[in-house]
Amino acid sequence: MDLGTDADWIWYEGTCGNGPTVGAGDTIYVSPSMTTTYFVRAESITNATDCAYITVFVTTIVPISITSDTTVCAGSDYALSASGIGSYNWSGPNGFTCPTADTTFTVIDSVYQGWYTLSYADTNGCWQYDSIYLYVIEKPYFTAIVQQISCFGYENGSISISANGNYNYSWNIPVNDPINLINLDSGS
Repeated sequence: MDLGTDADWIWYEGTCGNGPTVGAGDTIYVSPSMTTTYFVRAESITNATDCAYITVFVTTIVPISITSDTTVCAGSDYALSASGIGSYNWSGPNGFTCPTADTTFTVIDSVYQGWYTLSYADTNGCWQYDSIYLYVIEKPYFTAIVQQISCFGYENGSISISANGNYNYSWNIPVNDPINLINLDSGS
């Protein structure tokens, strides 16, 4: 078949020769939003070759979703959880790693606080990333310093109580002055 000297590669979308022209030359760049078949053939003013084609498959990316809470109390179990079908890799503070979508671990203390990042590859090999910041709430603790009465019948005993953290505390004690627990007698 004689194409002459004016032949060029002509690219079509959808059908050969009748669909919309998407480019000319031996290379084109496309960004389809859905699966599309492209046809190419050599064309001149006088003749054209048969078409060759390629189908570009576009897959829908289902976004990953981290479904974990962002706070946990120290000493409690914490579950990292994500949805999607593919391969997972979690990483976090102090060298934490886990290759599954869901994992549960016991948060001992605030060293577990920080960013947990999920790297996810769907079944088409498309990578996505997401992260969550975990806040660890320290357990409240109390300290009591008790000064016993020096002798029976004296009223010189005292109790000093302190607590940690940014908590609201309610003291339920049977004395008139719950802030100043001094001059206590036995049985108070």
